[in-house]
Amino acid sequence: MLIDFRSADIGAALEVDVCIVGAGAAGIAIATSLIETHHQVCVLESGGLDFEAETQALYEGEAVGVPWGTDLATSRLRFFGGTTNHWGGGCIPLDEMDFRQRPWVPHSGWPISRSDLDPWYDRARPVLHIPDIPFDNAAVLARTAPPFQFDPDKLVHRYDLPSQQPRLGPVYRARLERAANVRVLLHANLIAFATNNAANAVSEARIRTLEGKSGLVRARYFVLACGGIENARLLLLSNAVNPQGLGNSHDLVGRFFMDHPSGKLGTITSDAPARLADPYNRQLEVPGVPHPGEISLSRTIQERARLLNGRLRPQDYEESPPDGVLAVRQFDAGLRDGHFSGGLANEVWRMAADLGDIVPGIYRRLLGRPVVPLHRIDFEGFFEQAPNPDSRVSLADTIDALGQQRVRLDWRLTELDRRTYRAAADIFGSELARLGLGRVQLDPWLRPGADGGVDGNPEIQGVAHHLGTTRMSDDPRKGVVDPDCRIHGIDNLYVVGGSVFPAGGWAFPTFTIVALALRLTDHLTQRLNAG
Repeated sequence: MLIDFRSADIGAALEVDVCIVGAGAAGIAIATSLIETHHQVCVLESGGLDFEAETQALYEGEAVGVPWGTDLATSRLRFFGGTTNHWGGGCIPLDEMDFRQRPWVPHSGWPISRSDLDPWYDRARPVLHIPDIPFDNAAVLARTAPPFQFDPDKLVHRYDLPSQQPRLGPVYRARLERAANVRVLLHANLIAFATNNAANAVSEARIRTLEGKSGLVRARYFVLACGGIENARLLLLSNAVNPQGLGNSHDLVGRFFMDHPSGKLGTITSDAPARLADPYNRQLEVPGVPHPGEISLSRTIQERARLLNGRLRPQDYEESPPDGVLAVRQFDAGLRDGHFSGGLANEVWRMAADLGDIVPGIYRRLLGRPVVPLHRIDFEGFFEQAPNPDSRVSLADTIDALGQQRVRLDWRLTELDRRTYRAAADIFGSELARLGLGRVQLDPWLRPGADGGVDGNPEIQGVAHHLGTTRMSDDPRKGVVDPDCRIHGIDNLYVVGGSVFPAGGWAFPTFTIVALALRLTDHLTQRLNAG
């Protein structure tokens, strides 16, 4: 059931078996998996069912470090469904190599392998409504591959599959409303976890509304599922017993913040721009067929050149469309939306008046070419970030509307990051030249620097894939959570989400986050049943 905590009476304290903080992808996956069990579940959601400016403002904070980094206030969404409310829906598992400890990548390596997570990747498919098409399948890739072949020791194609229903809040709202054993408290902000005197067990979650109403939730097990930045912030704020916060005995909470740095690397000059760009144009995708839209650095080249993982994509830009083409596009949009801003008759007349623009476009499309000639092709890079303890989330001195310290993000890149950007651009450029597909002109910021790096600040920005701040490790001196996502030294507090990634690869993280959440659900179920 869904309950608005602002008006509900939960008594002196709500007593449950499992308390989940956060109703995003991970929290919803766990909660729906526990429906119709005999376990009582509570989900705490800071927002309501829709966007609210006052609640969203709780995400504001200070961002320093990389100049084009992350906008803390807008890169995350704080209402039921979390950031899936503007998620693009791309799903792809991490590569096997992403889990390995790589000697040239300091602090890399998961304590679990890709094969350990594969069963939960399979179970995440129906949760995210992913088409029943295998990943990394040679036959599927051959069927959709572009009409040219990169050197497989350098560049390989990988494809992602789309979630067919990416807005998890609306998708699972009705099920959670009907669930007798699950209570979702809306407008319930976690203020802090309270622990016993030894700080080795959580006793209760202290919650508050923006209007000042307070409450308590007591549980056998607590799961923190609020994303790669907020997970760390809430642990640091839970400092009544340990001044450094929960799980932070080794000063690791908030460190190793990662994103997937992305940016334009250069421009391609080509005599056959459509031949190069069309295979990666997502507007030309065939429904139900995976698209090989990701040119990935091969495992071989990563190891040989000592690089991070990354992907590249040509991005085509067309000339200014003529009036007739614009009229057809607006007419098509009106058919889809059921609304014609200038009236149906006026739109038809516009197309009839500009047939001289439309007929050449139809002819170009029949020949398999873009309707409007391409003006230029840029190529963009999306990269794994090197784990870096100096890249971190901490508490700011400023205070939010709940009286809590806001977050401070210091996002930092390393020389390995910078060297990977230049090397990837050079590899891609040399392969295009070998295949006769075009010539690459690198952007000015990719000037060679010391040790093959980049002078000055890279023109790179984040993509709101917040990772690494409560990293997973067997060793409490190297990580915040163990392989079961339980915080080292605390018996009943778990963290799930991108924050537990020790290394991020380049894969979109939501699929892996849901797989980890389902794996944690099985672990919790075993502990609950044993108890």
